[in-house]
Amino acid sequence: MGVPFKEKTVREFNIELLRIFLMLMIIGYHLIVHGAGVGGANDNYIITDNYSVAYILLKSFLVIAVNCFVFISGFYRISFRSRTVISLMLQTTFYALIIHLGFTLLTGAPFGLRLLVNIFLPLFNGTWWFITAYLGLYLVSPLLNKGIDSCIREQLLFVLVVFTVLNAFVGFLFSSEGVLGTNGGFSLISFVHIYLAGRYLNKYSNHAILQKWSAAVYLLSSAALFVLVHTSIAHLDSKGIVRPLNDNHPLVLLSAMSLFVFFRNLRLQSPFVNWAGTCVLGVYLLHDHPLVREHVISRLFSWSQHYSGYQHFLALLGITVLVFVTGLLVDKVREMLLAPVAGYLVKWFELHQADHLFTKETAGKVKR
Repeated sequence: MGVPFKEKTVREFNIELLRIFLMLMIIGYHLIVHGAGVGGANDNYIITDNYSVAYILLKSFLVIAVNCFVFISGFYRISFRSRTVISLMLQTTFYALIIHLGFTLLTGAPFGLRLLVNIFLPLFNGTWWFITAYLGLYLVSPLLNKGIDSCIREQLLFVLVVFTVLNAFVGFLFSSEGVLGTNGGFSLISFVHIYLAGRYLNKYSNHAILQKWSAAVYLLSSAALFVLVHTSIAHLDSKGIVRPLNDNHPLVLLSAMSLFVFFRNLRLQSPFVNWAGTCVLGVYLLHDHPLVREHVISRLFSWSQHYSGYQHFLALLGITVLVFVTGLLVDKVREMLLAPVAGYLVKWFELHQADHLFTKETAGKVKR
């Protein structure tokens, strides 16, 4: 199970392949951010050599992965299930617990009451910012779906334009923090914006035209993003590396949509892809926990620096695949242990009753 990356209504091979590809992109992205320090905690990133330029280039092409995951949910529509919420709570608690226990045993760090609170409430304390924001989107999705279904094309387009202005333009230019709550795209409002865009694309867009130009748009928009970032570092403020690569940057949003459209029409088959696609969330939870980022991801990047030139980047690619496979195997074990527990809890507390709150047809529904 892996809600943010695996909706039950989506069983298409090409989307499973996209999820795997996106998770590999995210691992590589985190190696660049947390290992090389490209736009992470250090806002004052300076170009010192060809490696610096290469890291920026990679990040410009990899930064779209999170938005693309949310776009998948919007295009195929979230179908609210109480079991999904319970499974997500169990999954995040499982990873928070085993990671903290592991590092406590290895380092001898104390295991106090405050730490226990963080372990058993990781969905709400921001241990993984993406999971917290996506949970918010998942919980409000029934209301969003109801509103979208009641809109004619012009009404939905108007709402989408409003969110685009608030998130991708006003939020990006003026309000990375503050009353809009856009937070550079790391927020619920940004996820709602992308979800609306996905629903609109599904319902009203010309898919044939989009598919024809999708690869070119992804490549060109990512390249343009690289040029913008490279220029910003040299000539703008100390956040030259950060702001152009925010998740709510218009080019980042456009690149994410384009990559999704490109993969959507691929026609391939592979049993491994269908088997692995269900566990990409576990890969994310394992490798992007703060303790793992600090003690594992950064050290793996440092190890790759023992090599020079193209061998360094081949080492990064190998690390990316290794992290993915490790996370995949761990999550398969987790799935076997916890899947029955989630089903039992839903049945015991009769939580399935919440699944039907929004299933009735709205009276007088507007159709077009």
